[in-house]
Amino acid sequence: MTKVAYIRVSTTGQNLEAQREAVLKAGATKVYQDKASGKDLTNRPQLKACLDFLREGDELIVARLDRFARSTGDLFAMLQELASKKVAVTFLDNPSMSLSTAHGELIISILGAVAGFERRLILARTSEGREVAKRKGVKFGRKPVISAEVKAAVAEKKAEGELSMGAIAKSLGISRATAYRALES
Repeated sequence: MTKVAYIRVSTTGQNLEAQREAVLKAGATKVYQDKASGKDLTNRPQLKACLDFLREGDELIVARLDRFARSTGDLFAMLQELASKKVAVTFLDNPSMSLSTAHGELIISILGAVAGFERRLILARTSEGREVAKRKGVKFGRKPVISAEVKAAVAEKKAEGELSMGAIAKSLGISRATAYRALES
C-alpha cells in the first residue's frame, strides 16, 4: 500500500509548504503538487498523474478538501473513480469524508445526489436564460462567415463580366471557395 498525497495552490504566489508538511506528517511517501486554479480539472496535470498512479489498496491523502475539487460534481466523480479502484481517500481537514468508512460512503452518496441536483439546476437556469435571450432577438451559434457585403461584391463583380472566380476572390481579399459560396447563397 502506497500513501500518495495531492496538494495544490491556486497561484504561484501561494505556498505549498503547510500542505506538504501536513501530508508528510500523515505518512505520505509520494506527493503530487499543482500550482493552478481548481476550477478547471484539465489544467491540473499533477492531479491527473496522481489519479493515474493510484492502485487498489493505495491511500490518497489530501490536506484540504477545497484543494482537491471546486465543485460537488467534480468531487463526486473523482471519489467515485477512486472508490471503483478501491483506493482509500483521507481529507486531513475533514476526516468524516474518508472513503474507508461507512460514514464516508454515506456522505459521498449524499454528495452524488447534491451534484445531480446542482447539475439539473444549472441546466434549467441556462435554458431559461437562452429562451429569454432568444425572445430579445439574440442570435445563437456561429456568425455567418460570408457577410452580405461580400456576397453583394462577388455578385457585382460577376455581373460586370469578371469570369474568373480566382480574380474576383483576389480582388476582394477572400478565398476562391468563399467567392463560390457567396455566389451560391
